[in-house]
Amino acid sequence: MLLPILLSLLGFVAILLVDWQTLRGAGLAGWLAPWLAGAALLLAAYWLALQQPDAGLGLPQGAAPLGWVLAVAGGALLIYSVFIEIPLIQRRQARAQGAAMGPRLVTTGTYALSRHPGFLWLLLCALGLILLWNRVNGLALLAWWLLLDLIVILIQDRVIFPRVFPGYAQYQAVTPMLIPTPSSIRRAWMPHRGERS
Repeated sequence: MLLPILLSLLGFVAILLVDWQTLRGAGLAGWLAPWLAGAALLLAAYWLALQQPDAGLGLPQGAAPLGWVLAVAGGALLIYSVFIEIPLIQRRQARAQGAAMGPRLVTTGTYALSRHPGFLWLLLCALGLILLWNRVNGLALLAWWLLLDLIVILIQDRVIFPRVFPGYAQYQAVTPMLIPTPSSIRRAWMPHRGERS
């Protein structure tokens, strides 16, 4: 289980390089390469962990359909929030301001729910994978991924994003870091009813 743990660590470090590339003003190629490397390392870690025999969690077999729903929904939402929503909103902001595309703070949509909605979607996906996999190694690996993601989020939230995005401190003041609140849910689903409640 040591190799999947090390590959996971390298995967999250590669994903953190995306933010370093943003600080350097790298273009799309500089942004995409670390993401692809991180995803490949995480998939390799997951595949290697699946190959290792270990004890089952004792979950009922009937949990697998729910596992599929949670894993697919969490994975789809993660892809949407990171790879679709951010570029779409940034393109819309650039067009509205008549400026060139570049890193811009996204505070609407899923980013009105929390500053790091990807963590929620990773958690949802992890719960689904645990129900599907139903093994101790799976639970341990996915818990490790969530811990690594929390560390990346703390670095982003405290060090990187305040330097990259003007107005990030104001965004931090009104939007929760991870867990949505009733007011952040209202802002996400009814954005035209006022920014604050």
